[in-house]
Amino acid sequence: RLVISPAAIIATICFVALTILLSAYIPARRAGMVSPVDAIRLSTDIKAEAKKLKTSKLTRLLFGFEGELGLKNLKRNTKRYRATVFSLFISIVLFISFSSFMTYGFKSMDMYFDDVPYDMIVQKYDTSIEEQTEIFNSIIVLDGVERYAVVREIYSTAEGLNPSQLGSYLQKQQIDQGYFSPDGEGRYSMPCTIVTIGDEEFEAYAQDKGIDTSGFYDTDNFKGILINKNIIEKGKLIEYEPMNMKRGDRLELKEFEVDKTHIPYSYTMEIGAVTDSLPFGLSHTGLLNLVVLVSEEVFGAIRSNLHEVYKEQADRATLAIKAEDADKLEEEIRSIHGRDENRSLYIHNITAMLDANKRMKTIASIFVYGFVILIVLIGVTNIFNTISTNIALRRREFAMLKSVGLTPEGFNKIIRYESLFYGLKALLYGLPVGILISILMYNSFSGMFGFMLVLPWKEIIYCIAGVLAIVFITMTHAGSKLKKENIIDALKEENL
Repeated sequence: RLVISPAAIIATICFVALTILLSAYIPARRAGMVSPVDAIRLSTDIKAEAKKLKTSKLTRLLFGFEGELGLKNLKRNTKRYRATVFSLFISIVLFISFSSFMTYGFKSMDMYFDDVPYDMIVQKYDTSIEEQTEIFNSIIVLDGVERYAVVREIYSTAEGLNPSQLGSYLQKQQIDQGYFSPDGEGRYSMPCTIVTIGDEEFEAYAQDKGIDTSGFYDTDNFKGILINKNIIEKGKLIEYEPMNMKRGDRLELKEFEVDKTHIPYSYTMEIGAVTDSLPFGLSHTGLLNLVVLVSEEVFGAIRSNLHEVYKEQADRATLAIKAEDADKLEEEIRSIHGRDENRSLYIHNITAMLDANKRMKTIASIFVYGFVILIVLIGVTNIFNTISTNIALRRREFAMLKSVGLTPEGFNKIIRYESLFYGLKALLYGLPVGILISILMYNSFSGMFGFMLVLPWKEIIYCIAGVLAIVFITMTHAGSKLKKENIIDALKEENL
């Protein structure tokens, strides 16, 4: 609901009143210290030395006499020139840096769910595999279930790995850095997760990858598919291949040791195929972890030889669902299994989370871009006022130039060149600073998420065009008031 804070309104009124008071008091106090004659002559506002007004011959060559005259005027009015350039500079830096922030922020948020192909997961805790299967079967027959996979996992250890069998990322980032130590024979061990997603999804995945599954159901000679892709490392999302293995290689696997009296179950897994994409039902894997996909038959054969503790782990199933309408399906599941007194039924609606993510992105966009637009509008207002006042104060100057032969075309050139100098000077300082801040933001985000540096080039182009357009329109609007003015009246006029 909308909540309006009286304290915020009162604070805003006080702040605005103080700003207006200071904005009126400081110039009035300064003006009161100037004598009337000096004020009429503008001798205190404009102080220039010959050296400061020198321009290069290149300026005359590129922009002609009008361009040189315009540049000298900017140097002569240094306070107003710097105020205008500073306003443009702040607007440029804010626009570019906040655009980068939004780009990196949205990209980071999206990376969590890019490879999740399902809409919902359902889990039933503290129950047997038979009861879980019964509940899952009652769910998959509901309307709206387009695809499903029942995921079960066995955690083991792959032993006796040669350094050459490890991927380049693990060799460079783990072995060479000393984070991954070998045994006495110079071999390495890694956690390995044996996964099954049900025979139906197993066949669909194999068919999609062009894999013949005829030998993957043999319970005497275990064979599985190596998912050679990991995309998370110590909180930093980065994609890499954990292994350098091929079809026909073998993994020596062993269950974790429970106690000294228990002999861990050891077995061999032949790699029947190597793929680089996750099957339906699986999400990102972890660092130093292999994932091998097997059929239900092979999974059951391995499970039957495990210690009771690991049998219980292997019986914890997860139902991954792709739904036509995830919200409606969630309501239907809860209506059927609503009397879950132990609250052991867990439903995670990923679609709802993605929708919430989109809403958060919209809210963030409104807040950040609203703030940027507000600051830019303040800067543009300042620029408009500064330039308009500057042009108005030069009323007699332009009248004098017209009296000695300045044509309307020459007047327009002076206005255009001054606009160009304003814009180029602001862009010269604003663009490098904005890009530098974008790089610093990228370094901050790259500490948590691994993606390539992408500068907001589209926003930078908009910024360049916008700055030049704002200055040119403002200068043209201010100068248009002086075009039709009578030269004699302007020279006689002493009051603006």
